[in-house]
Amino acid sequence: MYTTEYQYIQASQKSQIFLARYLPAGHEASPDKVKAVILVPPFAEEMNRSKRMYVLCARLLANAGIHVICFDYSGTGDSSGEWGQFSYQDWINDLKAVYEYALKTTADVDFIALRFGALLLTDAILGKFVNANKCIFWDPLESGEVLTRQLVRMKIAAAMADNSKKISSQEVMQSIRDAGYLESAGYHITQAMFDEISTKKLADNISNLLAVVSVHWMTSGKFKVGENKWLANSFKSDDLNSELAEKSISMHPVNDVKFWMQQEVTISPKLLQLTKQVCVND
Repeated sequence: MYTTEYQYIQASQKSQIFLARYLPAGHEASPDKVKAVILVPPFAEEMNRSKRMYVLCARLLANAGIHVICFDYSGTGDSSGEWGQFSYQDWINDLKAVYEYALKTTADVDFIALRFGALLLTDAILGKFVNANKCIFWDPLESGEVLTRQLVRMKIAAAMADNSKKISSQEVMQSIRDAGYLESAGYHITQAMFDEISTKKLADNISNLLAVVSVHWMTSGKFKVGENKWLANSFKSDDLNSELAEKSISMHPVNDVKFWMQQEVTISPKLLQLTKQVCVND
C-alpha cells in the first residue's frame, strides 16, 4: 500500500511550491531503484477539474510501485504567491525544481502532462531544464492560442452575464493591453503570460522533442473503429509517418470522457488504465 507525504520545496527566492508525494510500499529499502513520475498541471480552471484524476492516477501508479509527485505551480493551489506574480518561465523553473528534487532518489523520471502542461513540459525538455525517457500527454494543447482564445471567450461570457452587454474579442484584447492583465474566471493572468502562451505551438517542436524523448499521445473522446479524428490537427501526415515518429511517438485514441471539460468532478477510468499500462510495462 502506498503512503502519501506533503511538503514544500524552494523553487526560487520568491516562491515555495507544494508537493504531494505518493510513495510505493517498500520504497525505503532501495529508493534509488524506484521510478518516479511527475504530473504536470494544466492551466487555470482545468487545474481544478483535473485534481481528482491526478490523485487517482498517483494512487494507481504508486500501488504499482512507482513514486509519483504532484505539484502546484507558484501562485496556484497550495504553493506560495499569487497568479499575477509569476511568469511562464517561473513555471518552467518550478518544474525544474520538482525534477531536481525527484533526482535525489532516482535517475529514472518520466512525466504525465495534461493540456497546457504538455506545452510547458515540451519547452522545459527542449530548454534542457529537465530530462526524460518518456512523456505521456493527456489531450495536449496543440497551440497556446487555443487556450488564450478560450480565456477571451470566457471573459466575453462573464461580461454578458454580469450586465447583458455584448463585448467583442477586440475589446477584450484592448483591455488586456490597457490594464496589463486579463481577469478571467477569477484568474489574474498578466499580459506577458498571455502573450507568451499565445506563441506556443506544439507542432513546431514535435520533431525536436521526439529526437530526445518518446511520447505517448492520448486523446479522449468518442471514436468509431478506424476513424482518425483523434489525430493532432496541426500535424501533417508525414510528421507522424516519419521513421523518427514511428520509433518515438505512440498515438492512443481513448474512448472516454474529456474530464477536464466537465463542470462536475469527472473521471476517465479507461485513460487511467492505459496510463498505468504504459508507465508500468512500456
